[in-house]
Amino acid sequence: MLKFLRKYRKIILAGFIVILMVAFVAPQLVQQLGAKPTDIKVATLDGEPVRAGEVQRAAAEVRMLDSLSPLILPGILMLDTTNRSEHWLLLRREAERGGFAGDVQDGRGFIDDVAFQTGRLALQQQFGQFADQALQMPQYQERIKQMAEEMAARLAQEGAVVGLTPDDALRTLAAARGVMRMKEAYVTAARPSPALAISTARRYGDSATINYVLLRSSSLADEVEAPTADELRAHFDRFKDVEPGAGEFGIGYRQPQRIRLEWLVVDRASLAGAVAPDRVELRKMYDANRGMYTGEYEVERERVRADYMARQADMLSEEVGRVLRAEVLRVVRRLEQDGPYRVLPGDWESQRPKLDAVAEAIVEGVEKSKGVRIPLPRVEIRDASWLDRESVAALPGIGSAVVRFGNNQAPFSEYAFQVKELGGMAALGLQAGVTEINAPAADASGNLYFFTILSAREASAPESMDEVPTLADDLKSIRAFERLVSELPVYEQLARTDSLEAVGQLVAGVGGIAPLPMIGVTVSRDRVVGGDPEVDTASLRDAVLDAAERLDPRTPVEELVRMPETALSHALPASRSVVVARIKSLSPMTLEQYRSLAVGVTVRATMFEVQEIVDSHPDAVNPFGFEAMRDRLKFAEITRKSAEEAKDDAAASPSSPASEPAAEAPASGS
Repeated sequence: MLKFLRKYRKIILAGFIVILMVAFVAPQLVQQLGAKPTDIKVATLDGEPVRAGEVQRAAAEVRMLDSLSPLILPGILMLDTTNRSEHWLLLRREAERGGFAGDVQDGRGFIDDVAFQTGRLALQQQFGQFADQALQMPQYQERIKQMAEEMAARLAQEGAVVGLTPDDALRTLAAARGVMRMKEAYVTAARPSPALAISTARRYGDSATINYVLLRSSSLADEVEAPTADELRAHFDRFKDVEPGAGEFGIGYRQPQRIRLEWLVVDRASLAGAVAPDRVELRKMYDANRGMYTGEYEVERERVRADYMARQADMLSEEVGRVLRAEVLRVVRRLEQDGPYRVLPGDWESQRPKLDAVAEAIVEGVEKSKGVRIPLPRVEIRDASWLDRESVAALPGIGSAVVRFGNNQAPFSEYAFQVKELGGMAALGLQAGVTEINAPAADASGNLYFFTILSAREASAPESMDEVPTLADDLKSIRAFERLVSELPVYEQLARTDSLEAVGQLVAGVGGIAPLPMIGVTVSRDRVVGGDPEVDTASLRDAVLDAAERLDPRTPVEELVRMPETALSHALPASRSVVVARIKSLSPMTLEQYRSLAVGVTVRATMFEVQEIVDSHPDAVNPFGFEAMRDRLKFAEITRKSAEEAKDDAAASPSSPASEPAAEAPASGS
């Protein structure tokens, strides 16, 4: 035995060392192998661990909320663009801790709120200040009800896509509602003073009724001399880099994003007409589909023929697409790849496949492969002028088409501006100079549009005065407006001593059409009801109400209309017009009205106070912003460096209990 041990002592010793190493490493190995990826600690929040599964779940919830209602929910949540998942995780945690978030039923109720607000926004775009009245109409109430039902169905579908059960999806919606409540509670926590509440009540409760005449600069434009070339150049330079409607006098010539493009039309009707119906094939189709065609052949003949022609059109349309792709790729595949894009050589314009030539190749290719001579596809080229989104949407055919990509779709007028040169979505791979072959636009009739964005231009000042056809008219309009302003005292005095009709006649001049007064227009601090749209400005509303507050509301109406103080005039630079008005009656808020509206007045007063604080402190930190919440909730992500430091600390302190293994956290916003 001793002889055996002496002979094999080195092998036995090596075996014992291996056994000791396995015994030392095995517990940690088992622990590591048994840990699920979702259980890995990736952050801490108030000292508590945050697991990878929680962050993944938060990301799934954010995707679902985005897909459910992109108009409303991002406006409520206002998530950090870089750390969307983490920000939502913090908002949800704080709302739940504060007791603001409900359960499944609360989520169902929030669907109705979201549908209502979405419908209200749509009606505001359509009816403006009359949206609330439209909301009372049965047809719009029914539409909002249908919208809520569709949203509930979509919630379950979108939740399933990201791995959420229907109840989990509703709880997520309830959490979003809880975040909204939490923010409202913070904003409305302050209580306005009685003086502020009263001033707010008067701001929204006091009103005056006026008659007015609107004098537009266009009425005097013919009396203004034509500007010289130097004057036009100076005017152009003054406004060329100003956003439309944002400059003085409502003038601005900065151009939006624009493109030039060409497209090839695959006309479905012409493809169907290129195939002569085969009577034998029609009969075969009828016999093979008796479950669809239940009547006798003579009765079903036209229906069978229409279906046959539709199938032929589908076949030919698919073949057209195949030939077109082959023609484009024959040249494009030689180019170097740069991510989703191609590296275009300097002489690419002379090399690129032109759609005129591609159209001829399509005719030959389809005839060769299918034996059918189709009409030459029509090619449209719009390279003479730049097209903005509105101009693209107004194009015949393609302007009303949509582009489907993945599970999504977008109007062509929006998709076309996702081109690389305008900073579009890289995932689409849309590039100026390269024909889009994978996602053609399609209209309601089934016509396809293969297109090439020839060039693209970012929002910028126009390159020349020729791009602004209204230049001379705009300058004349400004000069006519300045003349109106200089004559305002004359118009106001005429309104006092004569009438608003006389003011209109004076401006109309010889042979002109006098503007007629608007009668019985109600003006409050926040709106004008019953007047011209350009009159509803804060400056005019304040001018009317300031003049009304200087009058005694107890004055009888018959005396009020004779008082010279009731006449006023006001310039409206944005619309290059002036208003001459007479105050006809006053309607101050009464004490009874104030008492009945006290709650709403208090909320508005609080909002005014909060807005004034925000305006006076532009650098103030949003308490629900990601950075503020991260600091307040002590949220810290575990990075690779901190994980290694934790291991070093554990190794330096062998007496301390084994800490949970740390892992690298995903990058922010992933």
